[in-house]
Amino acid sequence: MIKTIALWTYRVIYCSVVALLLVFLIYRLPIDGWLRPFEIPLFYVFIVSAALALFTAAAFTRLPEWLSWTATLLLCVLFIWYQWFSLDAPSVLHELHTFDPVEGAKEIRAYRNHSLIVTAAALGFFMLLPVLHHVTRRRKLQV
Repeated sequence: MIKTIALWTYRVIYCSVVALLLVFLIYRLPIDGWLRPFEIPLFYVFIVSAALALFTAAAFTRLPEWLSWTATLLLCVLFIWYQWFSLDAPSVLHELHTFDPVEGAKEIRAYRNHSLIVTAAALGFFMLLPVLHHVTRRRKLQV
């Protein structure tokens, strides 16, 4: 009973986080040309992967396990691309708030460390869904 409640709670939180990500991505549609031309299709694929991850989390028990793994891995890969390698990457420091090179290096290092921790936590959170799908499916087969 507790495992079922915990799984449902995780799925609700997962759907909320991915839905919030999806809303953010739709809000940031590259209409004003803030992405490089080759990044625009990647951005749209990222939106589709977030929608697919949301669908796989909502229809958790009715979908095959491979779809859960595929959607989550695609979401994670495109999340890393957007966070670190896109033109307006949120995990890359775009401006310094000092003219001192030592303080600038400290600020860059602190920002990078914070971004790495946040990215690792987000990827772990995203990758937990297919793992739980695998464990749940395996438990049903054993019973």
